[in-house]
Amino acid sequence: MQADLTIGQTLRLLRRQRALTLSTLAARLGVDPSYVSRVENGQLTPARVHLAPWAEAVGADVDAIHYGFGFVPPDLVNRLWTDNQARRDVRELLGGIHA
Repeated sequence: MQADLTIGQTLRLLRRQRALTLSTLAARLGVDPSYVSRVENGQLTPARVHLAPWAEAVGADVDAIHYGFGFVPPDLVNRLWTDNQARRDVRELLGGIHA
């Protein structure tokens, strides 16, 4: 079973993968940390034009964020084998679905 990630979940996963705090990412984007939180929690969806600076801030491709909701970067997959926190983050994001 495959669960697709929302844009917010994808952005949270990328932020955590890069070890960025909400405040650090918000500062890079020039926005309030609560905006980042609302996007990651699905309360707001950024327009595609606003994804470019976000993608740059987390070192990701904007198309992978916008269209690749089920995409998990290979380096994150590798971390899942060795990093318990990364495994917990993915389980949280997928709503408890276990592979």
